[in-house]
Amino acid sequence: MATFMLGWFGAGALAANQIVNSIGATLYMLPLGMATAVAIRIAQADGSGHRNGSGLSAWQLSASWRCGCWRRWLH
Repeated sequence: MATFMLGWFGAGALAANQIVNSIGATLYMLPLGMATAVAIRIAQADGSGHRNGSGLSAWQLSASWRCGCWRRWLH
């Protein structure tokens, strides 16, 4: 419904709305994917009997993702 209403304002407003929605969806999917990856790593470590390694693998995965994001942001 909102898309049809934005069409009244013109093509520029409709395109801007699409860009904002795409950015919002991307920003939502990044942490969701990271949480899924951490959950898989913890489940694999727990299933193989390495309970001490599950916390370490989750920390390593989240720290490497954060460092990669900061490095891209700084450039």
